Amino acid sequence: MRTLVIAEHPEWAARIRSGEKTSELRRVLPRKTALMPGDRVALYETAPVGKVTTEFTVEACGYREIGSKADSERMARRACVPPDSMPEYVKERPWGGGQKSSGPKVREVGEIVVMAGSVRTLEEPKKLSDYELSWAPQSWAWARKEG
Repeated sequence: MRTLVIAEHPEWAARIRSGEKTSELRRVLPRKTALMPGDRVALYETAPVGKVTTEFTVEACGYREIGSKADSERMARRACVPPDSMPEYVKERPWGGGQKSSGPKVREVGEIVVMAGSVRTLEEPKKLSDYELSWAPQSWAWARKEG
């Protein structure tokens, strides 16, 4: 099992712990070494906490196409974000997977789904050095060592 360390504001980490927030949205997900179901996510809470406080198991992960307003609203609800903020998470790619297509575009969002019942609040918050990271990830980073 691998661990992905994600930077998260304390407010959102609290919503994951409470079970209210069941997915995490990112414009960019790990691609070279893909995040897979069963992998672990460690939530690094940004200032003022500055430590890893929570871990959970990934149920599903991938890019989800935003085909309609209803799709966007459903995803926003799971992630506890206002529907009007969804454009911050959406990226466009050429339809058909080509890199330089001038044709139609696909709108998609990277989503990490939290496995129900897997969220664990750490009794003793961990330092990034416990994962052999020497910097706070801007968005995410693979742990070099299991925390």
